[in-house]
Amino acid sequence: MLWGIVDIIIVLLLILTNGLFAMSELAVISSSKTRLLRHAEEGSSNARVALDLAENPNRFLATVQIAITLIGVLSGAFGGASLAGHLAATLSSIPYIGRYSDSIALALVVGLITYFSLLAELIPKRIAVSTPEGIASAVAKPMAKLAALTSPIIRVLSFSTDIVLRFFRFRLAKKAPVTEEEIRMLIGQATIAGVFEEAEQDMVERVFRLGGRRIGVMMTPRNKVVWLDINESPDKTRRKIAKSPYFWFPVGQKAGNIQGVVHVRDIAANCLSGKPLDLRASMHKPLFVHESTQALKVLENFRQSGQQMALVVDEYGTIEGIITLTDILEAIVGDIASPEVLEELPIIQREEGAWLVRGMLPVDELKAFFHIRKLPGERQRRFQTLGG
Repeated sequence: MLWGIVDIIIVLLLILTNGLFAMSELAVISSSKTRLLRHAEEGSSNARVALDLAENPNRFLATVQIAITLIGVLSGAFGGASLAGHLAATLSSIPYIGRYSDSIALALVVGLITYFSLLAELIPKRIAVSTPEGIASAVAKPMAKLAALTSPIIRVLSFSTDIVLRFFRFRLAKKAPVTEEEIRMLIGQATIAGVFEEAEQDMVERVFRLGGRRIGVMMTPRNKVVWLDINESPDKTRRKIAKSPYFWFPVGQKAGNIQGVVHVRDIAANCLSGKPLDLRASMHKPLFVHESTQALKVLENFRQSGQQMALVVDEYGTIEGIITLTDILEAIVGDIASPEVLEELPIIQREEGAWLVRGMLPVDELKAFFHIRKLPGERQRRFQTLGG
């Protein structure tokens, strides 16, 4: 009787150990590397070891697989040979089933071991998913030591695995980098879970769209640009500036003979100091960018040059419009309303159900609003706005 209890305890310990390895495996795999890195930078040596296991999981996973396989074999063999024998001896004295005692005992032992083994895997795995970083940090050092002890076995298994894969001419694919679409999905799920605000998600989506957007669809077109003539009278220049909703003005004659650019702030500073209106004293050297330049590149040009406005030119050097830092920021945070500028909404639904859409609306914003995945000719970049 005593030996039977000892055998049961041994099998239960094997099952619990199997659950511990299963929990450790899932905890390390499910852990956020960012959180582990933060804990490691705060001084947690356990988190540092766990981060190392998460970044280089091959040896760790092989160790866990060896342990789980070995425990499974031992549980089955020990249970079948020992527990089934004790149970069969007990059942043999029962009438009608005595002659089948060996088969019944083996079936019961295998069934019970399987049941408890499944429980010992499912429960720890559920715990591991709930707090992966904490569990990974707790088991990291023991698992790292065990991986070091089993490294000779792992080398033999890895060598054998490579031989088999080469024999079948199977090439392992490299781990694919995280794609933009995957990041969008993660942010969307985090927003649903309440981790991010909808405004934050919208801003991140706009940043992604900004990466592929050209300034030709964001600029103020030439026909809407207010030009200041250096030879005009001060009164006429003041009236132009007062009526305009803009802060930056190119100085020259329409699209030709550009002499510079001025900002309202500089003009106001000169006037407030008692000086007469003089565009030459307030002018800055213009920054020129091609209309096909991406918005992020222009943003970098603004950062390096210290300017906040650029003249947009085509392949012939003709000025097509102007782009300002505010235009790029509005592409990220959305249109910034001001008392001076009350632009019409780019997309309006009419009473009959039809949609009125501004022709200068960028294609990516159109797709996002109407939930369109792809448009014909989009890859060939045949158009950038709804109007072409």
